[in-house]
Amino acid sequence: MICISAKQTPSPGDGGRGRGLKPGGKGPSPPEEPFAGFKLKAVPLKFIKKLQDIVLTEAESIGSSAVFECEISPSTAITSWMKDGSNLRESPKHKFTSDGKDRKLNIIDVQLSDTGEYTCVAKNAGKEISCTAKLIVEELPVKWIKELEEETSPLKGQPLYMTCELNKERDVVWKRNGQILKNKAGKIAINVIGLGHAVTIQNSTEEDAGLYVCQVANQADVQTSTNVKVIEIIKDWLVKPLRDQHVKPKAAATFKCELYKDTPNWKWLKGETEIPPSDKIEMKKDGKELTLTIKNCQLDDVAEYAMEVEGCVYTAKLTLGEREAEILTPLSSMEVVEKEDVTFETEISEEDVPGEWKLKGVVLTRSPTCDIQAEGTKRRLILKNVQVDQSGEVSYQALNAITNAMLTVTGKTCSWTPGTHFPLCFVVVPYEIKT
Repeated sequence: MICISAKQTPSPGDGGRGRGLKPGGKGPSPPEEPFAGFKLKAVPLKFIKKLQDIVLTEAESIGSSAVFECEISPSTAITSWMKDGSNLRESPKHKFTSDGKDRKLNIIDVQLSDTGEYTCVAKNAGKEISCTAKLIVEELPVKWIKELEEETSPLKGQPLYMTCELNKERDVVWKRNGQILKNKAGKIAINVIGLGHAVTIQNSTEEDAGLYVCQVANQADVQTSTNVKVIEIIKDWLVKPLRDQHVKPKAAATFKCELYKDTPNWKWLKGETEIPPSDKIEMKKDGKELTLTIKNCQLDDVAEYAMEVEGCVYTAKLTLGEREAEILTPLSSMEVVEKEDVTFETEISEEDVPGEWKLKGVVLTRSPTCDIQAEGTKRRLILKNVQVDQSGEVSYQALNAITNAMLTVTGKTCSWTPGTHFPLCFVVVPYEIKT
């Protein structure tokens, strides 16, 4: 605070003192002596109570007043007010009050712009003094009262609207993916409504998607952002729908579909569970075409499968038919001499499928003269010490697969060389006795 005091003024009656005028000489008559010996003295011009600094925070000052007060003597002194060296006039903003020795300056609805030095100037009898104090309004930091939504998802073709609000008036800069956004007739409108800031984008498309940032000018740390994703409503995401698959056990089943448009948001489901890739499961994507292949189908693979794309689910079923086998190596016909052993061999496609051997339509089982073997996909029948009467058809059947061949058993022939013993042969000749 600064207080300027007035200089002392000589008292009346001091003017002729010490000039050596002789008594009775000519000249002006001396003033009459004051009554009862008292002399009049001028009241000195001074501040009895000086101005004091006023400190307000911006939040406190909004809508409130600041009052500078001082007391001055004599009460008849004329006062005026200044701000930062410039005269103030009484107005709705600045109210002056003078009541006896009290002087007041009332500053209405204090704003940041009212910050400064205020001076009270007092004048009386040609003298002038002044007193100064400061009004300090401490500014609040700029911050967002309302930030942009974390994500904004307009429908394709519909307007995209983004809005945010600051706690005080400031210029802002809008950006999309780091590039400054500007007004564009019929497409982009940037508006300021009070403390609010808004952007409207008409007929939103995929090109309007991205990261939008609203940043206070020259204050990069004061910003808010939203990630814009334009949603396109597609009634049917699949151009080629899924088809039910009916395959044989151990066969591969392949589900295929084609997307309306490419998107990363898709997944295959079994029931309601997402299918992870594995040695058994193969997933492929070629452009907009998607395939799911299930290898070596078993009973536990029978289920409802689905393609989920952008939240839409399309289903198809996998079912198994009866298991089938295929003859890889058919039986070959065999010819042997009685009492020898004979082997029949075939190969089928299914390793774990049991089969059935028959001779002349009779099912064969293991016995001392019949050996049945299985080695991988190979099946083997060994008949021992075969007899002539065993000649006939030999067959093997596994599931739907069947193969057959002929067994021919020939009797041993008798031959004699001179000089060797020939075994006796008994011949039974049937005959009929007539009476």
